[in-house]
Amino acid sequence: MPSKICIIGAGAAGLVTAKHAIKDGHQVEIFEQTDKVGGTWVYSEEIGCHSSMYKNLKTNLPKQCLEFENVPYPDGLPSFLPHENVLEYLENYSKEILIFFNTKVINVTREGEKWKVTTSTYSAESEFVHYYDVVFVCNGHFFEPFNPFENAEFEGEMLHSHDYRRAEHFEGKKVVIVGAGPSGIDITLQVAMTARHVTLIGTHAVFPVVLPGTVRQIPTHVKSIYPENIITDEGENITADVIIVCTGYKYKFPFLNPSLIQLKHNSQIVSPLYQHICHVDYPKTFFLLVYFI
Repeated sequence: MPSKICIIGAGAAGLVTAKHAIKDGHQVEIFEQTDKVGGTWVYSEEIGCHSSMYKNLKTNLPKQCLEFENVPYPDGLPSFLPHENVLEYLENYSKEILIFFNTKVINVTREGEKWKVTTSTYSAESEFVHYYDVVFVCNGHFFEPFNPFENAEFEGEMLHSHDYRRAEHFEGKKVVIVGAGPSGIDITLQVAMTARHVTLIGTHAVFPVVLPGTVRQIPTHVKSIYPENIITDEGENITADVIIVCTGYKYKFPFLNPSLIQLKHNSQIVSPLYQHICHVDYPKTFFLLVYFI
């Protein structure tokens, strides 16, 4: 039976969900809080916004791994794509999908056998109520930084990778990067081109190229951060002008009541979900907590 479906977010997850639902004959409405599709793939010089995109980011997977079913990337593009190509791909993919832009989902609650979804728009002061059979939560994962050092008394500049935009900002500075995941490694290689010196603190780092002479990698963890320096687990003292924290993100669903969904372990785990997707108590509620990078 056709269902009326609400999709929250017009990023990659929301768009592909809409395409398949429409193909199967369902009525689909997407609410997107910004004025364009793409989610985290929309680059902005502004910091503190939804996007975590930085100026020279390229995908860390080949384009063939990022294609939607039967929708290849155009010929002639490199295997590892600049973010502009990914956004253009999503924009083309979104054509003919009904999307309500500049519309924020305020609240999602259960009312009888339906989902009550309350929205607001930037052009009107009123709130609007809609009812759906199914809700897909596709509001992304890369917008709420997890920074275990946010209360440290560091007197220099500290930022999360969410607010990193370009390497030129760190010219001539001593930079410490905490976290050796994909973002930490990529940002290390970029910042090394302009900074005086870069120290990468993190275990299990695997670099795709030989490290430049201005980079030092320390396979350890941060024990403490003081106004002018960092102390590692081994007791090493490292001074810095800038600390870039690359420690990942927290899940956040401001439109859901904690009685419906719980965030555990520093908001790294969403519960109660079956296979990390389907709500165990409400099988017609889905959380597409996907990585598309």
